[in-house]
Amino acid sequence: MKNYTKNLKFMLFMSFFSQIGLAQSITIEPNKETVKGRIQLNGRLFINSNADFPLPTNSYLKYGNILSISDDSDSSDIDLVIFEDSGFSPWLNFAKARGTKTTPATVQDSDDLIQIRGLAYNQDDFYDVAGIHFFVDGTPTATSLPTGLRILTTSEGNTNPLTAISVRGTGKVGIGTEEPQEQLSVIKGMNIDHNNENDGTLANGLKFGNSSSEGIASKRTEGGNKNGLDFYTNYLNRLTIGNDGNIGIGTTTPTQAKLVVNGSVNGSLGNFAYFRNASPLTGTNTTGNTYNYSIYASHRIAATEFNAFSDARIKVIKGISDNEKDLETLSKIQITDYQFKDKIDKGNGRYKKVIAQQVESIYPQAVSKITNCIPDIYQLSKIENNFISLPNHNLKVGEKVKLIFDKNQDVVEVKEVNEEGFKIVNPQSPIVNQSVFVYGREVSDFRSVDYEALSTLNISATQALLKRLNEAERRITDLEKQEEKINDFETRLSNLENQNNRLLSNKK
Repeated sequence: MKNYTKNLKFMLFMSFFSQIGLAQSITIEPNKETVKGRIQLNGRLFINSNADFPLPTNSYLKYGNILSISDDSDSSDIDLVIFEDSGFSPWLNFAKARGTKTTPATVQDSDDLIQIRGLAYNQDDFYDVAGIHFFVDGTPTATSLPTGLRILTTSEGNTNPLTAISVRGTGKVGIGTEEPQEQLSVIKGMNIDHNNENDGTLANGLKFGNSSSEGIASKRTEGGNKNGLDFYTNYLNRLTIGNDGNIGIGTTTPTQAKLVVNGSVNGSLGNFAYFRNASPLTGTNTTGNTYNYSIYASHRIAATEFNAFSDARIKVIKGISDNEKDLETLSKIQITDYQFKDKIDKGNGRYKKVIAQQVESIYPQAVSKITNCIPDIYQLSKIENNFISLPNHNLKVGEKVKLIFDKNQDVVEVKEVNEEGFKIVNPQSPIVNQSVFVYGREVSDFRSVDYEALSTLNISATQALLKRLNEAERRITDLEKQEEKINDFETRLSNLENQNNRLLSNKK
């Protein structure tokens, strides 16, 4: 151990001598070593003493080199103070060696280096209830001396301290465990954003990497997706698990189904067969064109096949459909040419398909209603302190509207309306002076067409046509047979006429 020769000024404030005001500089000269400095005594100082200090038999308090005992609330401190200009601080050194003073030996694995204990008096004695332990954490060598640290506390209902935090020689930190398996191991739960400050960004979330833009966060303030779970890459919300358990990819408001995918990737699958909501309903593609895909799978859904549950044992069968009636129904469904209003997302393509409202009036079981947003506003505007300038919006208080910002989109509630625009319920922190695209309002009766139902209707109608065709073919066959009979009769009649003519000719 190095021989530190700096003079340290000890100030030990104790209560005993405070009554007589004793405060003077003294020099204590032991047998071989001299400790010089200013010692201010306001209480009793025991150095290697074993007298005048009555303690219970089983107390953890032992006689040490310096004991400061006081009845006063602020006079039992031990302070090390240094005044100098080099930047050094007071040093308090504790040393550990095996062997003896004359022949010290190397410490070994798990040796305690220092224990700072917190003792508390309870009932009849002082008890060890907290502490900081430094220890050897590995086998010392000439080039390696690994050490660790434990912080111990006593939980409610216990009297013995246990390790609350462990820092091993490897640098791994354990909370509630002395054997952390990773750089940070937590024995029980871990709370992120305890103050509930996250406003719907990656701030106060769990991030990965230095200056990271990837992570997981949960919105804790008011607004859409509060108490949900959001997954970010490149600072953008890519996947959301709402507080209702719905999952959204590319949207923070998955209200239409348990899983909602918003957006697509343009790609080519090569040759494939398809079933679609267009005319024709089925077909094949061999051109290798690219299409916009929201979901892709290596075997089903987007490539090999689609399997729908159809086992008779899960159904209450009511009977066979009336083919003729289905044919009549199918004949009333209109095929319409149209384009989408949302040309930014859907493009300018022309489509030849059905319209849900028209199908609903003819074949309502093929139409369902969900909650979705419609592009009935579709205007670029500005937002300042959550107020959007937009005359003639026709929105009402309590309605929800879809807003698209530069890096995210959200469905928010309308709080106030006037002729100049509308104010939204705060979705995050106040939004100040930025552009916003107002897509349109959220409706609860957004209609979807079940093209599988239309396909089966078409099957039934086709069966009706097949029955008519078979009947027509049967009638044709009957007519052909009758025609054969007529032809045979005509042939026989002609033969008879020929015979009769020959007989008449012979008589002449």
